[in-house]
Amino acid sequence: MEQVMWTSLTDICRREDHTINEIITIIDEKRADTNLTAAIRVFIICYYRDAAQNNVAKCGFAEESDFDALAEPRALETIEPSSLMSAALDTVGALKQ
Repeated sequence: MEQVMWTSLTDICRREDHTINEIITIIDEKRADTNLTAAIRVFIICYYRDAAQNNVAKCGFAEESDFDALAEPRALETIEPSSLMSAALDTVGALKQ
């Protein structure tokens, strides 16, 4: 994947207070026969599209965390996606149909 995509995914992880592995795992579970890289790109584009269309202050962005924390898995935690993340994941899930 291109560096700009990794940078964007890292930004989303910071905003959502989730690790890269957590978000990619969710994307992987939502996609069907779609290539994982393509599904990640769709997620990133939809996330930022929805952020641009909404008032960002209302979207519940998490405070930024350390980059090292993004790579660490969280034991036994359930991911509660924000409205932006949910909308982007719904689009990825729609690729199944």
